[in-house]
Amino acid sequence: MKAGLAPGQVRRGLGLLREVVECIKRFALMVGIKTIALEALYYHNAIAYERYGFSYFEGYKRMKRIDEGQLEQFDEIQRKIEEQLNQLTAQPAASN
Repeated sequence: MKAGLAPGQVRRGLGLLREVVECIKRFALMVGIKTIALEALYYHNAIAYERYGFSYFEGYKRMKRIDEGQLEQFDEIQRKIEEQLNQLTAQPAASN
């Protein structure tokens, strides 16, 4: 987590998640909603949501594997894809 950022973050957040979650909870209580679903589009979102008591409908096992650092094979796949893309962009365009 270089520069204090979690995986998937490109800059620090505004630090408003606690207040936003509390507002959502109060609103849900007022209108009688029993379940709140948030979609974690990035790993740092999932971490933050877990801290506020949210759990997973699906994807828990995958997040645990990421957290435990067991996705090295995906890093290798990503590296190979990036190599291929770099080779494609480095080749001169064929002239007609």
